[in-house]
Amino acid sequence: MKMMICHFKVKEVLGVSEDAASVLRIIEEVADTALIHRDALFTETTHKAAKARALIFYRIRKETSVTFAQIAKMFSVTPGNVANMIKAHHDGE
Repeated sequence: MKMMICHFKVKEVLGVSEDAASVLRIIEEVADTALIHRDALFTETTHKAAKARALIFYRIRKETSVTFAQIAKMFSVTPGNVANMIKAHHDGE
């Protein structure tokens, strides 16, 4: 069975933990709501994927103890980019 990119990235950074399970749940919920494939959240550069990632980053920081650096490593971006996306999402609410 092929492991999905999102599962691999989360497991690589967080291992098997309660936070990892919460992150995967958040990714799945946002992907289902945005009608986008979970793995596309890690690879696509479309506006739709970027908005979904911003919501994911916001929810991960709000609902878990995952750090900016851990989120950045999972999504292959800088911690500053994570912070800016969270701020932009929060300001847009």
